[in-house]
Amino acid sequence: MRTLKLALILIAGAVVVPPLAAQQSAPPARRSGQWLGFGLGTGIGRVSCPICIANRGASVSGYLKGGGTLSRRMLLGLEANGWMRSAGGADELLVALSGSLYWYPNPRRRLFYKVGVGAMHYQTDDGPNRLTSTAFGPQLGAGYDIPLSPTVSLTPFANWLVASLGGELNANGSKFRDDIGLMLIQIGAGITWH
Repeated sequence: MRTLKLALILIAGAVVVPPLAAQQSAPPARRSGQWLGFGLGTGIGRVSCPICIANRGASVSGYLKGGGTLSRRMLLGLEANGWMRSAGGADELLVALSGSLYWYPNPRRRLFYKVGVGAMHYQTDDGPNRLTSTAFGPQLGAGYDIPLSPTVSLTPFANWLVASLGGELNANGSKFRDDIGLMLIQIGAGITWH
């Protein structure tokens, strides 16, 4: 048990100390005008309903985002997130489009939190059958801009998107159920131009 605690402390130190050291040596964050970013990583997609089989799968995931600067603490933007995988003879796809607000608690630092709202669409296709669902819901996230140059940052990120409002499941174009929930969790790294 002591070894596990020590390992967790060392991992936490390895994750936290380099960004803190980078903050002290890096110039203040520069946020103004328009910004653009994209990222890749791993994601877990989930579709849930009372009769659905537990459907969770890790696969490639990513985002594309862009917007404008409201202040040194706040950015506003549009974000498109996606996840896809092939399993059991079916191709699955989750895509989301949302409006998001990015908040930097300390304007001189690079840590940010994100909140948004948007629509998520799910599709699975095994050849003869296609299931689709679209629902609305919130998005939460966090990230950290590590400067590569005065205007470019490497951005590790974590996102959590859920959607269940208005979720209908359609089988080959016909409504099948109306109690579907969609979820996407993403972890990865991206590039942001400020």
